[in-house]
Amino acid sequence: MLGSDDGIPSLAFRKDGEVLAGADNDDFHPKMLLRKVGAESSLYYDSFGEDGERPAGEPVQSVAYSPDGRYFAAGDMGGSVRMWPERPPAPAFPGRPSDTDPGTKAVSPDGRYFLGQEDEEDYTYTNRVWDVGAATRPRPVFTVPKPWQARYFLPGRKKPPVLVGHSYEDGTRRHVFRFWGFDGAGGRPRHGRDIPLTADEVVTAVSTDGTLFAIGLEGTRRLEVWDLSDVREPVRRSVIDAPADRGHGQPWFLGDRTLVTTEGEGTSQDLRLWDLADPRNPRKGATVPDGATGGGLAYLRESHTLVVESTGETLRLWDTSDPDRPRKGGTLRGTSHGYYPVTGGRLATILRDGSVRFWDIGDIRHPKRQETLRLDRTVDSITVTPDGQQVVTGMSGGSQWADTPAEYRIWDTGPDGRWRSPAQTSLAGVSDMQVLPGNRSRMAVVAKVDGEDRTFLLGLRSDRVYEELCRAHPLSVPESQWNTLFPQLAYRTSCG
Repeated sequence: MLGSDDGIPSLAFRKDGEVLAGADNDDFHPKMLLRKVGAESSLYYDSFGEDGERPAGEPVQSVAYSPDGRYFAAGDMGGSVRMWPERPPAPAFPGRPSDTDPGTKAVSPDGRYFLGQEDEEDYTYTNRVWDVGAATRPRPVFTVPKPWQARYFLPGRKKPPVLVGHSYEDGTRRHVFRFWGFDGAGGRPRHGRDIPLTADEVVTAVSTDGTLFAIGLEGTRRLEVWDLSDVREPVRRSVIDAPADRGHGQPWFLGDRTLVTTEGEGTSQDLRLWDLADPRNPRKGATVPDGATGGGLAYLRESHTLVVESTGETLRLWDTSDPDRPRKGGTLRGTSHGYYPVTGGRLATILRDGSVRFWDIGDIRHPKRQETLRLDRTVDSITVTPDGQQVVTGMSGGSQWADTPAEYRIWDTGPDGRWRSPAQTSLAGVSDMQVLPGNRSRMAVVAKVDGEDRTFLLGLRSDRVYEELCRAHPLSVPESQWNTLFPQLAYRTSCG
């Protein structure tokens, strides 16, 4: 169906006849509509809005395509004409990345599938998986059926990528976990046997290779260890007598086969290490004294280094390569949750004054302080690209407690891992930005369009962003406007 009960006063086909545009004069939600002719789904492949919609200020009376089909126009009852490119300036789809658990991502490890979250009018949300393998045309491939909710893909599982789903029935204490596998052929993903259990609340953890899944029944001393080597037939291998502590983010995996839980009461909380080399026979390892007292921790997989928060804005390093004998290292300065591994095997810590301090932790017993980068805004997050050639910082508007970063910056790095200043690209006014895995150096950027979240796919290098924008939206600044904006520069076309 195209349109609403208020009627469609105008229709227009694109030059090739493959797309139909319609005017919708709904008083409450004025818009124009786009549909692919003959398509089963009403979702237009790279629409700004849901169901192929383009918003309008007032009820739309007429629509028209340009002769070359690259633009279309909508005329409304107020006398305004709004022009749109046939494709948005960058590939986009509705919604934002799904909320994830520590150590997991909303994008599959191979970078092909992206799990989005779209808000509904009843204050619920829908999870939809998009195929972003073809960078110019994200395509919806799977909508998670209600009452299931999905949060992330299993880490380390590229063939096939596996989506984790969870269902909970109010008033029943019944939880069910399901795993959908994507075969890459474009068909509907398949799932195997579900994992049911009964509890008020549950906490989960997944190993970095995606083959072990721990489920903790909060308020009890029961952790179930499930083997996901074959996601069609999950097997419970063992049950560990240890508490599930949501407040400290436990349980949690250090790498593929070391599980972390908490022990102790009051102000003193230790971390307990469990060796799951044989998941059928979990072996209790040593403790990291006061490891959970500070409330935050991070794990550097390559060096087996555990970073735990301590008192007085200090961080303690531990060598956990041997779960039976973790070795205490040195201390660093850093704020709560303000520590990130960066290029060159170094650790970056964020200080309260907004500066970023870099440390050589090759010898964790004697970390060496290196350079300090002072910025005009507080850094909230640091992400290294898969090739290590760039770093992305999320920066708040001045308070490190801001809910959403006000700006993201992309920094090139030198052969020694040092950031090259100034940043090569700045993205302001976006609510989220994530670096996608793989070798194509892409990012997913979330911004508001007419009050709704949209996720845009862009390259990480500014020259490539420029090329993509010119290819999709090849407009140049008129010479008269150029002379006003840049009187000191000779005129040239913006794209060409």
